[in-house]
Amino acid sequence: MNRRVVHLSSAHPAEDTRIFVKECRTLAAAGYDTHIVISTAHGYEKDGVKFHALAQRPGRFYRMCVKPLHAYRAVRALAPDVLHVHEPDLLPLAWLFARRGVHVIYDSHEDLPRQIPYKDWIPAPLRGPIARIVEWFEDGICRSLAGVVAATPHIADRFYKAGVNAVCVANFPNLSELAMPAGESWDAREKSVAYIGTISVERGVNELLQAAKIADVKIHIAGFPHPAALGETLKSAHERGEIVYHGAISRDAVLDLMRTLRGGIVCFHPLPNHVDAQPNKLFEYMSAGLPVIASHFPLWREIIEKSGCGICVDPNKPRAIAEAIRYILDHDWDAKAMGERGQNAVRERYNWEVQADILLAFYRDILKEAV
Repeated sequence: MNRRVVHLSSAHPAEDTRIFVKECRTLAAAGYDTHIVISTAHGYEKDGVKFHALAQRPGRFYRMCVKPLHAYRAVRALAPDVLHVHEPDLLPLAWLFARRGVHVIYDSHEDLPRQIPYKDWIPAPLRGPIARIVEWFEDGICRSLAGVVAATPHIADRFYKAGVNAVCVANFPNLSELAMPAGESWDAREKSVAYIGTISVERGVNELLQAAKIADVKIHIAGFPHPAALGETLKSAHERGEIVYHGAISRDAVLDLMRTLRGGIVCFHPLPNHVDAQPNKLFEYMSAGLPVIASHFPLWREIIEKSGCGICVDPNKPRAIAEAIRYILDHDWDAKAMGERGQNAVRERYNWEVQADILLAFYRDILKEAV
């Protein structure tokens, strides 16, 4: 009988790229009876993965206090061999199922203790103590679980040093996206670049708006604004002809947009959770054959310089971002070569197929399964 795996999330969208597109589809293809308990209007099945609906209601209290009770009932009814949880507020529930003999995995997408000092809704004097308590809490519970799947080497190393069975499974793009229909020829592409993803001050939107003016380029910006009020600022800039603001667009629309432009920007501010992260969009730009303009963090610089796929800049300096944009747009041969080198690096190293093997090996080890 196939082992039953349940992925549980209280905050992510139903078809989240990491949870569904990468991890769950990989597990289902490998023969696991794969389920997701997540916020969705109704249950359904897709690509061999069975979705089970959690109620969707606004508010942090509901998500952190009430929703876990509903999640507990849903998971208990499914009686999984493996429970794979995706938020820290689900760790008490994870501990309960581990006590019941379920193999429980915690998927650490971000380094939460390093984020807390930047949470504006927490009073400043409390952020340091709360961060230490959260790290103690996470480490303590995770030592009682089967293991941790971490999104970056930094997070995996943190848990490993705390005595946790941890492995890094990075958010690299699917090789299937390299087989997408060819984009416009380089000469036919619009002389512009894009930022695609969650839009926020911390992710450099103000510097992008300034860089667009300095470089005299209409940067394409697509994604969810956070907070939502930021969307009005972007709409105004769009109406003035300073940028092209797309708002939130579908995955297919993202791919279509990348096929028509000449570069991708990921200039996050140097916050702890950014410096040690491996942003999805960096590798998605690379997979699409776009040269990258990225923050000069050591980890990012190592990836970009090793691949020769872009330019690293100080994310706090709009003029540096603008100069990088102008270089890419004014040096066609070099920009195209950067894009090709980035795509080759994804094909050889930075792809989900390599990470899928790591995930499956981790599951086999936990379940004591033969290869």
